[in-house]
Amino acid sequence: MEPLLTIFNAGLREAAVSTRYHHTFSASSAARVIVQWTRSGCGVYEDGHGSRLLPPGSAFVIVLPKVSQYYYPHDSTAPWVFDWVDLVGPLAATLFGGLCEKFGPVIPLRPKGTAAIHFHRVITAALSRSPRDRWAESREAYAFLSEWWRESLQAFHADEDGKTKEIETVLALCRAAPFRQMTVKELAAECGVSREHFTRLFTRQLGVSPALWLRQRRLAVAAALLREDSARPLALVAREAGFANGRQLMAAFRRAYGVTTEEYRRS
Repeated sequence: MEPLLTIFNAGLREAAVSTRYHHTFSASSAARVIVQWTRSGCGVYEDGHGSRLLPPGSAFVIVLPKVSQYYYPHDSTAPWVFDWVDLVGPLAATLFGGLCEKFGPVIPLRPKGTAAIHFHRVITAALSRSPRDRWAESREAYAFLSEWWRESLQAFHADEDGKTKEIETVLALCRAAPFRQMTVKELAAECGVSREHFTRLFTRQLGVSPALWLRQRRLAVAAALLREDSARPLALVAREAGFANGRQLMAAFRRAYGVTTEEYRRS
């Protein structure tokens, strides 16, 4: 593998001003990496995990092929001004894929930080009319990636410490009101962080993912309700335990405990 981060294309201070600006990708899209950083205004990034706003100072990373899209918001009136770069090659996919795995697809990029300086240099080098030096461009791309990783780690650890108490508050909320059909995304919103960040913090603190914790909590509540009142309708048990309906509860209960809800009642 050639040890280069190859820059395919780039843009500086481009602007979107209408909903006609809309890029959609599928699982068969050509392989490349897109990094786009918001200078002013706002955009939207969307993938299988939901949609995220792209305010000033944030950047998204897409490692294609991947089902995803980004676009100008329907309710926006201000131009969305951004810088962007496309990189190609397996090395780009591996390195930027690792960045996404660690921090998610939308990552802060401080305007006056060292990473932003290298990002600007990568773009200006790619746009230069002089003969392009691929090795010099690659060095800047490596510098950009390593500095962005370092700045993101610093922000991650600082934020991690500050969010511990907020996660405890969310846990208390779920324990007190298990009937609330809250999703992991909604719990993350309670803490003011992304779904990916919340999952990392939660798993590190409790040793189990928030999705599994919610499922175990709801099943435990359902089991307690079934023990307390053998005549309680299953639909009511499901609703009070946070399941959408009795059928969903029955399926989850059997997977977890190896018996049906009725067999558990009789036992």
